[in-house]
Amino acid sequence: MPFLSLPGFDLDATLDAGQTFAWERRADGSWQGFAGDQPCIVAARPGGVDVLHGPVDAVRRYFFHTGPEGERLLDALPPDPAVQRALAACRGLRLIQDPWWPCTASFICSSLKPIPHIRQLHWRLRRAWAAPGADFPDLPFPSPAQVASAGEQALRRLGLGFRARHLHAAASVLAEGRWDFSRLQGLPTEEAARQLRSLPGVGDKIAHCILLYAGGRLDAFPLDVWMIRIMQRHYRKPGRRLRRPADLHRFAARHLGPLRGLAQLYLFHHARMEKTRPDQDDKSGQGKAISPWSAPLLPPGNRPRSAVA
Repeated sequence: MPFLSLPGFDLDATLDAGQTFAWERRADGSWQGFAGDQPCIVAARPGGVDVLHGPVDAVRRYFFHTGPEGERLLDALPPDPAVQRALAACRGLRLIQDPWWPCTASFICSSLKPIPHIRQLHWRLRRAWAAPGADFPDLPFPSPAQVASAGEQALRRLGLGFRARHLHAAASVLAEGRWDFSRLQGLPTEEAARQLRSLPGVGDKIAHCILLYAGGRLDAFPLDVWMIRIMQRHYRKPGRRLRRPADLHRFAARHLGPLRGLAQLYLFHHARMEKTRPDQDDKSGQGKAISPWSAPLLPPGNRPRSAVA
């Protein structure tokens, strides 16, 4: 089997950091998923990964799309103590880059959901449009036109709840040609985020997630309630306003600089690794488990009722 040499790379951290939902862990510990639109199966091995299925070049581009600049980018992160602690603990984590539409649809489904549940919804969408009896690798992500034609109720039957309305509306806008990701090209990140917010179901946090994890904008800075608490834990002090998202965006731009999106990825994953509540430590100093980040998975292999049946 092909072996891809990626010294220091942490496959599990990279695929379980909340930046992509296009991968699911197999019973043997390997991962199956999509490097861009290419179905792949990869397994961690010291010094790199075994590519059990799929093109090696697609795997290399997906995990190291920044090329040799990846390590230099990490070295260029600000000398902030919290960032450097997170980097030291999670050095093998790498930023990936997913296609625009699957990334957007997944984060529209992410509202009030922990990471394992978002991943489940992503794969339910894939399996709902698969041919009868098909499974991986024959699970392309449904197009905006397919999602739009299925209707909101079909999406609700897949367990999307209130998110079904937003996903159906966003898919309809894209399928009808009223909006296109190409309009983001060349725009400053904040203007690109404003354009994305015109899509149904896309607020500020989701817009920045899309720009970071699909667009590769390293100055995009997603802020949800957990990231706000992480920022307040590390950077709050008298006279510094860090309550409103606008305040936090300004502080991140000033303090963390043009690589603040990359810094955010490490800060967020490090907090998950520690399994401590970012805004409250217990008396032992060890903190409390964060249940929204560690919600149990549903039994594997559950195939949802097809949205197009």
